[in-house]
Amino acid sequence: NSARGEHGLDVADFLNEIHSIIGLPPFVPPSRRHARRGVGINGLIDDVIAILPVDELKALFQEKLETSPDFKALYDAIRSPEFQSIISTLNAMPEYQDLLQNLRDKGVDVDHFIELIRSLFGLP
Repeated sequence: NSARGEHGLDVADFLNEIHSIIGLPPFVPPSRRHARRGVGINGLIDDVIAILPVDELKALFQEKLETSPDFKALYDAIRSPEFQSIISTLNAMPEYQDLLQNLRDKGVDVDHFIELIRSLFGLP
């Protein structure tokens, strides 16, 4: 009774692995009649985002910032000017831009994925 993407990835199993790593309770997928199905990698990303417990993740993120020195150090490192310089250098590389364009040409919404990562870490 699991939702498999077009290439066999079980979304519920994937989410439960993430939940296990970050200490959330197991994910219980919605019933089949209420489940929506995306197509391709964009559909997979949208489906995963649609079933993520956003409020719980935000609360856990905030809790980890306050209680885990290692998580706080990672967060601070990602938001540091040095890391932002690395990102700027990467963005300026023609090879990286070619890779992004190649993915876009194949129908992958990389911009949506990049924005998701940025928003998770509060990056510009």
